[in-house]
Amino acid sequence: MYKFCKWCRESVDMRNHICPSKPKPKVDYKAKRINQNEKTARENKFYSSQAWQTIRLSVLVKARYKCYVAEQLGEVAVANHVHHIEFIGEAWEKRLDIDNLIPISSHYHKLIHKLNINSKEKLDKFIEDLKKEKETGNYKLLNENFLDAPQ
Repeated sequence: MYKFCKWCRESVDMRNHICPSKPKPKVDYKAKRINQNEKTARENKFYSSQAWQTIRLSVLVKARYKCYVAEQLGEVAVANHVHHIEFIGEAWEKRLDIDNLIPISSHYHKLIHKLNINSKEKLDKFIEDLKKEKETGNYKLLNENFLDAPQ
């Protein structure tokens, strides 16, 4: 059954049409906030703070927006995230410690969180493992499908 889509204004088969122009449903942030536990609410408040925004920008500018992990591997990647080496949920007192922060690309950021790398030692070992993978050509951690696999 062909009809005009009210969002994209094209004649389409409405039985199997998913319109990319259809507006996304609005998220009820107030309800979401009510369901948060105290720790998550504290972390979200921190990430909205002026102190975090300032230090985040200073870390990115100091590194010239270069990804720390990619740089260690001899690659070039744009850092669009700042990562806490020790997660703030585990080390709240280090949340603004510049030695606990690294500029990182979204790809490596997802990978680090998926592997639960939460210390400097684990991060160094992770980088060494990536270097070995790159040398041998046997990619396990750098495989794109690894990020999409369920934990």
